[in-house]
Amino acid sequence: MSSDAPDARVRLESQRESVRALGVELAAGAASAVDGAAGEPAGRFEGCTAVFPEGHRDFRYVLSVRVDAGAAAPASLLGAVGPVLDAAGVAAEPGERPGGRTLGGPTSGGVDVRFSELPAQGRYLLLDLAGPCVEVPAEDRDAWEGRTG
Repeated sequence: MSSDAPDARVRLESQRESVRALGVELAAGAASAVDGAAGEPAGRFEGCTAVFPEGHRDFRYVLSVRVDAGAAAPASLLGAVGPVLDAAGVAAEPGERPGGRTLGGPTSGGVDVRFSELPAQGRYLLLDLAGPCVEVPAEDRDAWEGRTG
């Protein structure tokens, strides 16, 4: 283990905790805004920059949560979560993705936050968060490949 390894490990584990906490907070706010319920968050570490043949040079923590809309949800689910993003300090911008629209942006801490609405698939939102990439020493990269949490 290199001398940089504990720093990378600490930074990634800290990132996991902060991304999970923000995800839970935003999912709860969104559930309230759309009169619905948030599912269980699902998170994992993923590689950012591929290096052949070793795998990845850096890693980040990503988290996804589904938020189902309730019967009293407004017509625009994304419009309803704008204030939730504002309260969390997210500089939200509208966007598009295949089959739907998005609303999100970065936090001051570098976490990318994005709500997606896919109307043809039902009345729900997907919340995706991704922390900033953290470089991991070469000899420790295998341990981060495919790590869940």
